[in-house]
Amino acid sequence: MIDALIEHVAALVTREDMTALRTAMATREDLAALRAVMVDDLTEMRTAIMDRIDRVQDATTIQHHERVVDVASAERAERLAKAARDDATAIGEIVTPLIRVMHMMRTQLDDLAEQVRILKEGRAA
Repeated sequence: MIDALIEHVAALVTREDMTALRTAMATREDLAALRAVMVDDLTEMRTAIMDRIDRVQDATTIQHHERVVDVASAERAERLAKAARDDATAIGEIVTPLIRVMHMMRTQLDDLAEQVRILKEGRAA
């Protein structure tokens, strides 16, 4: 029974179809593995960003509670604001490439899904 089924499938699917399917499956597995790694990396980055935001928030709260503003306090506030701006810029430089990679991965997954659909339609015809 299984041998007959294998022969039937072998008659329907060409060697090129099998090669294309194996390539598509390998690509899909590679993309899935890459996606899993990226999800882990994004989770770690989110934690780091939240920690940094908490530190910036704490610094801002401390500034808010200071009532006396003298030259030294003003210079300190300026340094903290510059550091916060630099932190935001650094976060943007980290996040932007990851967003681009995610968009690229989405495009590749869509292309792969289209190839699989085309292969299925080719076999059905």
